[in-house]
Amino acid sequence: MNPGSPSMSANGDIAFVRLGSFSHINESLKRELSRQFHGYRIDDVEVGDLVSRADRWGPANLRVLAADQRLKLATSAQRIREAVAKTDYIFKLSTARIRERLAGSRYACSLQTSVLYDASLPDTPHFIFADNTALANRHYAPESRPLLVPSTSWLRLERGLFRKATAIFTMSAFCAQSLIDDYGCAPEAVVCVNSGTNVPAPAPIGEDRYAARRILFVGVDWRRKGGLELLDAFRQLRAWGVPATLTVVGCSPRISAPGCEVVGRVSPQALPQYFARASVFCMPSRREPSATAYAEASLYGLPVVATRIGGTPERVLQGETGYLVQPGDTMGLARALQRLLDNPERCRRMGEEARRHIERAFTWERTVSIMKDRILALIGQAA
Repeated sequence: MNPGSPSMSANGDIAFVRLGSFSHINESLKRELSRQFHGYRIDDVEVGDLVSRADRWGPANLRVLAADQRLKLATSAQRIREAVAKTDYIFKLSTARIRERLAGSRYACSLQTSVLYDASLPDTPHFIFADNTALANRHYAPESRPLLVPSTSWLRLERGLFRKATAIFTMSAFCAQSLIDDYGCAPEAVVCVNSGTNVPAPAPIGEDRYAARRILFVGVDWRRKGGLELLDAFRQLRAWGVPATLTVVGCSPRISAPGCEVVGRVSPQALPQYFARASVFCMPSRREPSATAYAEASLYGLPVVATRIGGTPERVLQGETGYLVQPGDTMGLARALQRLLDNPERCRRMGEEARRHIERAFTWERTVSIMKDRILALIGQAA
């Protein structure tokens, strides 16, 4: 065992290797793993504690970036941070530090929730919980693909990570199909388990909100999440005489439009008050493998207007729990919003179906239950 760590549990330890919050997914997943894996101890390994800022911004990593010239495409501080984190140098350094951290311990299995490192151990079943793949971005329209494409050497590391995993659990069928089609993973090794929500369960909410014509956007990346298209659609609604309002949560774009309020970043605990006041949720993303925001809005009884891309059609059922439009179709977006805002009963009906859909298929209890059955079966085979 590592110095200072608790003794091994009855059935063994599970190395849970993660990086950051992962939009609060890591905390929710770890909590449910601890609840369902009776007799196992979850050894929580935060990669951010092993690889420092000095490592990422050090000369060795910057030389790698300079060699492939990707920094020339990084047009914002966020893009620069992404480029610095996604190099083969940092991948290999993170992998080495993880193995140092896990050395001397015996694990029943390992589970990682990011593909920026390899947390596998010799002779130990290894699992991945994935929301996306780098090559899945090829399935979006050219104008929606990221400018920063990983290097060939990094893609080789990602492919190797996926191909040697005992099993890969995905947050969407879209991601699962990419693993099979783009990476050559065996279909039997890829399991779509969806994901849960990371906001508190809602208390009863009054139905009068559906007549309030309040549109809610929640997203950190204003441009990638379709904020510009939503703003154009919102202005079109107002031009048509629809007295709608728009609340922007999660980011702080510099916009000025009558009826629009920019809230900025808030904690997960503060999100429910915005969901509870809204009539409709709209996030017309340009790229979206498996957005948790759609599920969280639906859990609060909101119909969703989104784009028909990635894993979104799995979370937003066209004509049942909301409407899907093509990326960039501002007029289609405005018309879909108008259909809901002008009909509070339709809003309510679709919102209630949205909540039922999420409660059926997008809970952490369901996700981890499927993972547990597969993991325990494969651990048993490896023993």
